Amino acid sequence: MTEEELPKMMELFQSPLYKTIPAVKNNRIYNVSREKWNSGPYLVEEGVDQLMGQLSKQ
Repeated sequence: MTEEELPKMMELFQSPLYKTIPAVKNNRIYNVSREKWNSGPYLVEEGVDQLMGQLSKQ
């Protein structure tokens, strides 16, 4: 997320509609850096590894 996007994202996270999403209500939201997903197949694998690392900590 860029510095310019942060205020809008924080606003979204506080919105009543966002809070009704089942994954949000059940604390099942995971943050993965956008750079990993938008830079080709090799970095996508790193993104998947990062996500799996977050999931395995539960």
